[in-house]
Amino acid sequence: MPPWLDSLPPLLVWGLYTRALALVLFISFVSLAGQIVRGAGRDGGLPIHRRLRKISEDFPTWRRFYYFPTLLWLSDSDAMLRLLTWAGAGAAVVAFYGGPWSPWAFGTCYLCYLSLDMAAGLIFPWDCALFESLVLALFLPGTNSLPNIDALATPPPALAWAFRLIVFRVMFGFGKQKFMGSGPKDLAYLKGFLIAQPLPSPLGWYHQKLPAFLLKGLVLFMFFAEIPAPLFVFVPGVLSIVCAAVTVFLMIGIQAMGSFGYFSMLTMGACIPLLDNVTPRQLDLLHLFSAGQPIFTNLFVLLHTTGASFAFLFNSWVGQSYTLWSTWWRLPRLAQLPLDFLRFMHPFRWLHPYGVFPPNTSPGVKISMLVEVTWDGETWHEVPFNYSPSNPKSAPKFIAPYHPRGDQAVIYETFGLNPTSLISSMVGPWDPYSYGSQPAANVLLQCILEGRGADFMQGDVLRAHEDPPKQARISTIMLEPCSLKEHLETGNWWKRSYIGPHAPPREKIPLFWEHSWPEPEMWHYDAIFWRKRSKLGKLMDRSRAGNEDPMALAIADSKGLSAEDAEKFWNELIPMVPSSVRETFDTLPDVVPAVRAKFDREQLWRFHRLLGRFSLLLVARLEPMYLGRGLHPEIPAKTYFHLWMLVQHVIANGREAYLAAMANPKSLAAELEHLKPESGLYLLSIFRYESMVFEAQKLRLITAFSPPHDEEQKQKVLHSTEHMSDFEKTIAKLASAFSGFFAVMPLIRDNFKGPRFDHGYPELYPSFQQLDSGEVVVRAKKSPPPGVTLPATNAAE
Repeated sequence: MPPWLDSLPPLLVWGLYTRALALVLFISFVSLAGQIVRGAGRDGGLPIHRRLRKISEDFPTWRRFYYFPTLLWLSDSDAMLRLLTWAGAGAAVVAFYGGPWSPWAFGTCYLCYLSLDMAAGLIFPWDCALFESLVLALFLPGTNSLPNIDALATPPPALAWAFRLIVFRVMFGFGKQKFMGSGPKDLAYLKGFLIAQPLPSPLGWYHQKLPAFLLKGLVLFMFFAEIPAPLFVFVPGVLSIVCAAVTVFLMIGIQAMGSFGYFSMLTMGACIPLLDNVTPRQLDLLHLFSAGQPIFTNLFVLLHTTGASFAFLFNSWVGQSYTLWSTWWRLPRLAQLPLDFLRFMHPFRWLHPYGVFPPNTSPGVKISMLVEVTWDGETWHEVPFNYSPSNPKSAPKFIAPYHPRGDQAVIYETFGLNPTSLISSMVGPWDPYSYGSQPAANVLLQCILEGRGADFMQGDVLRAHEDPPKQARISTIMLEPCSLKEHLETGNWWKRSYIGPHAPPREKIPLFWEHSWPEPEMWHYDAIFWRKRSKLGKLMDRSRAGNEDPMALAIADSKGLSAEDAEKFWNELIPMVPSSVRETFDTLPDVVPAVRAKFDREQLWRFHRLLGRFSLLLVARLEPMYLGRGLHPEIPAKTYFHLWMLVQHVIANGREAYLAAMANPKSLAAELEHLKPESGLYLLSIFRYESMVFEAQKLRLITAFSPPHDEEQKQKVLHSTEHMSDFEKTIAKLASAFSGFFAVMPLIRDNFKGPRFDHGYPELYPSFQQLDSGEVVVRAKKSPPPGVTLPATNAAE
């Protein structure tokens, strides 16, 4: 190691780091400034003022300011959204310049960023890492004003270690997620990933065509950078500098090959503290809280490190929700205390797990969405995304460190990994509203049909017409990279194929925005944390007391529900779904149209609310016999999710069965024998019909593109655990224990399919084959049924 590198002055290192962090903050705020009003403004895709108004209704006490901390409570105007982004950018400039105001500037950045969290959905891994770095930076000493780069003082040794641990947790977190469960053939990982990633760059597109053995060498480098190298942060000196150098090289490659916002810049900046080989060696664990020590800072670092040790078990897919999993409430109360603390602190975004991409080589294709509109119901016109490819001419672009949030999320929406699905209790955001709200695709189509599509996509086609389109639709497409020869001859980058539905043709939906956020009784089955803290908490307490008529209690303190609605629910709706109908989901295409013909949209919304309210009253009676009782509850439901299915199974049996269960909740232990997922989910499926069909389709899509890539082996794994690896068996067992969704997932995946469900847009997911080299290629594509006309598959034709 060069002597000059070993003797870098700590003051210089920390002065450089604070300015690197300030630069990333500036980029992030400026990136948000151009998107925040389109996304969360009054006329945005998800208007924040509607969300705040709903939160005020459901959390009527001061606690809502703590559960959802934001300065937007003072004003939710578009001007306030703009002010927060530019105030944050200005504060980042002050922090970069340094001087006596630099610590206050970081505080301002944190306040603005936290205030934008709910409006902008700051949940990407780089958002989380920036939040965490910013929180720790609040404890850093100030810096001299430029051109003097030095910090005014070095941080406490414990704080210096906290910054080192960020590098370890981010890099090793990604490594453990990426390489755990992988095999020798997965050395071809980049053959799939460089194309399948959310937003490939031109270099990524070209590099995917390199020989497999060269790309395997890069994967070995990634393994070194993400598994052994992060361990070097614990050894100040040569090894930690090697870790910093290797990480920087990897980040340069990631920046060149794809677009992950400011992730690469942020991670490279996070490596700067590894160049300080003096301060970390001064750590004295035995005297952290002795006189003269920065006790508050050391205490915070101790709590942060302890929490990080627990969070390390998880990854960023579940980073916002893992403390809210319903299974934790089955533990004894004493075991809840650490989780209570993590839940208490999470709104301030101080701590996160890391790791995103799964192991195993994926097919070298890109799955995306094709958005089309029509003004006459016959001729369809494509509306391209701004950055995400969707047609043969869509050229990959260099985008990062700018972060186009909508386009970055296209891949998640394409695979159905959105927070409106049943799996959202495991991988959803830190709020209960996303489940039951409108999926992003529906929001996009509604905006297009209202004449606002040009705010979110390339709008040439939309601007060419004075009136909004009559209908809009979204299809799932597969983009295969062209050969270099074909690319040079035609200018095409991709070969496009229709492979399945996403959102069938629809017109503008009435009451769309009025029903854009669900009522608390419509939250996810597993939303224990939020129901207890909302206005429903007192209602559940009243139900547990058992002194009131359930029929009256169900509409108590409700807005818009009446006794007449409750009578219609029991006397008109429930008789339409006798037990013979609820034996299979295949009857839904007959039942749902009949229900919708009899009741209008507003009445069905009230019925959905009543289903939730009647359910939670009975669940409240069952909770003392289930929660806090470990593996041996009085009501032996497999999961809390099953408890809700049991209750809705009883409700479907009619009013008398429901009242009997309310009077004697222990009797439901015997009823578990008669519970089937179909009977437990049937009523919910009536109200969430399109959502259930969508989830089933996307589960089949994910299955088609997931290993094993031998079709015969895939079918064996899908239908028998005997053919799973030990690693897969362990993961499946843990998943089923934590969420009942994984118990019903195979049933949902294998149902809701065929012509009666797909609206004429069949699922034509291809099959794949893994070559000896490890590369996964398309083996066969499916043809549409006779007489079925599919969306255009090649815009160049």
